[in-house]
Amino acid sequence: MQIEIIWYNIYMKKGSKMSSEARKKMSKAKKGKPTWASTHKKEVSKIMKGNKHALGNKPTQKQLEGLKKGHGWNKGKKTPEKTLIKMRASHQGKRPWASGENCPSWKGGVTPINKLVRFNLDARSWRQKIFERDKFLCQMPGCNQQERFLNAHHIKKFIDYPELRLEINNGITLCKNCHNKTKKNEEKLENMFMEIIKSKKTTAAD
Repeated sequence: MQIEIIWYNIYMKKGSKMSSEARKKMSKAKKGKPTWASTHKKEVSKIMKGNKHALGNKPTQKQLEGLKKGHGWNKGKKTPEKTLIKMRASHQGKRPWASGENCPSWKGGVTPINKLVRFNLDARSWRQKIFERDKFLCQMPGCNQQERFLNAHHIKKFIDYPELRLEINNGITLCKNCHNKTKKNEEKLENMFMEIIKSKKTTAAD
């Protein structure tokens, strides 16, 4: 019977139906035999008892507070500059056989330079510094939300001012909803955002 089951798993095509005769044979073979759950349930229960990750265990107060706020485990934690340098160095020159023209997915260098700049380690470090300066709060007047998903918005457009792409004073923290509102309104909001950054610099100086 075991051979028949193995044969079925290997050779039966997806979407095909088992014949009623085969069903009867399998049912007959399993009749009277103990199920996996009935033989191992108690054993598994003993192992999982006291495990803080086991289903049914209540989360701690700290975990509940984190869930309410929607924070990830690494929310607000800064990656040290030394670690960023090590990460950058560890990725350089790795897998040359699978990068650039040697990669099977190579399409002649169609990835825009803007996309490459947006997602490199320097851009990640820039975003982190923006969030820390703004204390992980949306800076849009009247919003001030602390969300799980924040955006570092370029005050002067990313595409038009390449020299300001990694300039700290050209970035401001916005929640996802407020960041969507800036689209096609970048120039109108530019002066307001610059004033917010200016006031932060003045406060820091005091």
